[in-house]
Amino acid sequence: MSRRIEARADRHALELTGDAEQFVAMQRRLAVANVSDPNPPRVLELLLATHPSAGRRIAAARRWQAAHPS
Repeated sequence: MSRRIEARADRHALELTGDAEQFVAMQRRLAVANVSDPNPPRVLELLLATHPSAGRRIAAARRWQAAHPS
């Protein structure tokens, strides 16, 4: 449930800012700072993660960017 809420919040942030590049940069910085695996095995993400992985968030931002050219 929380992963879906987080994904919705990410879309909302992209809609508000219109800046997918900064969103991607932020996700990369967070992954490095947290020493997290940006693309964990799906089963571990489903069982243990409360947020989408950085890789999934970046991919979603890229899809949003492609659908909303500036």
